[in-house]
Amino acid sequence: MDITEWLAALREQWERNASAISALRDLPSARGTRSVLDTIESNQRSVEDAVVALSNLARVGGRVRGRKPAWIIVIEESIASRGDS
Repeated sequence: MDITEWLAALREQWERNASAISALRDLPSARGTRSVLDTIESNQRSVEDAVVALSNLARVGGRVRGRKPAWIIVIEESIASRGDS
């Protein structure tokens, strides 16, 4: 698997996590909902970190052509707004 395939797989995971987070936030608080939401949000942060790391690796591995895809920029901005990187 090359870096672009990994990034595509991570994008799918990121989108699934974002949908799940949105759906859970809309539900009334129930027992266990908060812990599931915390777990998914933690997974989302890991996926975001992996996307940035792979993007950097791809950039170092060869000549960069064009600009970053918009979804990668969104993830990088999300990480920057967290303030913990």
